[in-house]
Amino acid sequence: YNNVATEVQQAFQKRASLVPLMAIFLVCLRLMLGGMQVIDGELISSHLMADLLILGCVGKATSDLHMICLDIQRCFTALLRLVTILNLGTDNDQRMQVNRCRRDETRAMRAEARKKLDPNDFDHLPIDSLPIRVTNLNFTFLRWAFHRHGNEENLVAPVRFEGSIDIPQGQLVVLAGPQGEGKSTLLRLIADMITQETNHNIVFVPSHLRVLHVNCDAMFFHGSLYENMTFGVRLGDSDGCLERVLSICARLGLGASILEALQVPDVHEWGSVVCETKQTLLSLARALVANPEVLCIHKPTEGFDKRTANIVLGVLQDFVRERGIEQDPATRHLRRPRTCIITSSRRQALMWADQLLHVSSAHGVVQVRGDEVLDEDLL
Repeated sequence: YNNVATEVQQAFQKRASLVPLMAIFLVCLRLMLGGMQVIDGELISSHLMADLLILGCVGKATSDLHMICLDIQRCFTALLRLVTILNLGTDNDQRMQVNRCRRDETRAMRAEARKKLDPNDFDHLPIDSLPIRVTNLNFTFLRWAFHRHGNEENLVAPVRFEGSIDIPQGQLVVLAGPQGEGKSTLLRLIADMITQETNHNIVFVPSHLRVLHVNCDAMFFHGSLYENMTFGVRLGDSDGCLERVLSICARLGLGASILEALQVPDVHEWGSVVCETKQTLLSLARALVANPEVLCIHKPTEGFDKRTANIVLGVLQDFVRERGIEQDPATRHLRRPRTCIITSSRRQALMWADQLLHVSSAHGVVQVRGDEVLDEDLL
């Protein structure tokens, strides 16, 4: 890519110097011919100087116009890509059909749950008993698609299994398995980051649950740190109050410098100001501030030492047990259950799991015990 960019830049520089060289050539030619005319008495020197000034102005104007045309031409490739992207097909229709199917299935399952639960049991609502369900999964996720010499090259990560796996609400679930065999794909399917290929809900999440997906790469926008941490929280919502944000950051072990930065309106590019470890912790803290019912995190302990990893896993467990972090304990029974689903490359994460699912291309999605997970499954 760098070699191509260098060659393109050199070509534009050559084109940019073409018009000035032509202007210099015309001025020299006029000077030579006009000088001969002045010597022969056919032209006075003042007229020659005027002609040279005119040619110089015309050459400069032509050169400027040529540079503008080159700048426009330089934008063509980017504009072509932009127009192509803007006109790509969307998955809105498919998402709408999946969502409608999901709502219908939620209503049916809620009606069935009402029949099974004791009507006098006010501590357990029927809608909170609906599980996240993965059924007869047969999904091929297009991870990369790019054109090389006119041919499309695709790399795919298939996830397939027959049967049904239920994830009850209110659990900390860990996905383990060999590298590149579907853990992150299943996590993104649950989080609805990628669209199911069929209207039938192979991955069913009750339609009333808010699901948030957190990737490995922390991202920040140009603004204050507090604005970054409350991104997505409704204005005036108690979830985004400064005291709660500070408490969550403190529980994750973020230092005094971060806590001070949260309390001032300083605007920075936080991705370049804060170290990578703190960026990851801030990304996790932002997800906890958002307070979703289902939190899907890809490798939340990646890059941490054992102590920090235990702190993160403990906070995620508290998020599930307390039905939200830094919430009023007196209103716990009024809040929806919280579910956290993570992928992990650490064996210590298995000890914190309420349910452990093994994902592989050979056996699909299987519920296992911690001692059944091999070292090669933690990559």
